[in-house]
Amino acid sequence: MVEIQRAAGPRVMGPGESDEPSWGGPDAIDRGRDGAPLEATLAALDDALAALDALASRRAGEPHPLADARAPEAPTKRPDPDAADAEPTRSWASTSDPRETTRPLERSIATLRDPARARASLATLAARFGVPEGGFGGQVSLEHGGRPRLSWAMTRLFDEAHERALTANLRAAASIHPDRALLLAVTMREHPSSWTARGLARIDSYAEGGLDHLGGDLDALVGVVPPRVLARWEPAEPALGRERGRTHAIHPARIPAADQLVAYAATLRLREARFESHVREVFGAEAEALLARCAPDARRAWIQATFGRPGRTRYDEARQRFEVSAGPPHRERPSAFGALERIRSEARRTGAEPSLDAILTDPMLARYATFQRARTTALEARLLEDAGLARAAGEEP
Repeated sequence: MVEIQRAAGPRVMGPGESDEPSWGGPDAIDRGRDGAPLEATLAALDDALAALDALASRRAGEPHPLADARAPEAPTKRPDPDAADAEPTRSWASTSDPRETTRPLERSIATLRDPARARASLATLAARFGVPEGGFGGQVSLEHGGRPRLSWAMTRLFDEAHERALTANLRAAASIHPDRALLLAVTMREHPSSWTARGLARIDSYAEGGLDHLGGDLDALVGVVPPRVLARWEPAEPALGRERGRTHAIHPARIPAADQLVAYAATLRLREARFESHVREVFGAEAEALLARCAPDARRAWIQATFGRPGRTRYDEARQRFEVSAGPPHRERPSAFGALERIRSEARRTGAEPSLDAILTDPMLARYATFQRARTTALEARLLEDAGLARAAGEEP
């Protein structure tokens, strides 16, 4: 459990706390992180007021600026996804045979929602990802509430309104990071409500969205996220989190609720770039060939590992362990960077060609929760892809 303590110091405020769309009015001025001149700001305010007048006569829940799908109607009350006897309200979701449905998205959700089918698919794929039968324990378990986590996650898609919300959000996010299956797998464990989130009210990206460091990444996102969207993301009050006896800094952002999946996509894009940079630093001239040979499933595992541990802690080759923290409690600090050094070290020791696919096979890495999570996420992304959910949700109108 994480205890949150707000850090002392003034709160960093953005340009207003309005409930206007994150993309501004139709003629709003795109601007970067440094702001705009006074005249441009006043013009943008005039446009924003005009946009608010237009919004007043329209229903709540505008489509995301990066998506062309219509926003869903307000949903009925969602059943408790943790309840063992939770039943969907959508007829296709309880169909005994997914082949009886007519649309690809319906078939995918029906297939994944069935615990027996999902569990059988996971068992078939597990060995390929270095995941033991039944999965790892604790926070990286394949199970949740007595059923596969994938089946549990499907309870969030219990009617057409939620299905349309997923479609719109995923289409928008895929314009930032195209790997829809990985995006769904990561957010399923971090903050699954982001799948169907909507609305213009600002949220704290950590406390209400699961993203610890989005506020610290805002400058790096210039050129990744469209300026009209990024201009509405503002640093939130810094915080201190305490987990497993350690305190760590949290740098969240305040963003519109509907932007959550886009924020995850942007973060994954940054982490993928950081992973590639780490490979080039560790392997030098061999890096490009290693990246070209890296299997898609292994690449997903590396992105998740870099997402979870973006730091640069080292691998101690002499002691064959990761760098140990300086202050109590003294614990190893695994990271994707250290794992790359481990793979280089083993290749030198054995005389074998290094391979980035080792993240799925190295028994030493399997001892650490960071890489257990990486393997589990890659496995679940593969199942989401094989079931067709990621593709169907991103393509259907």
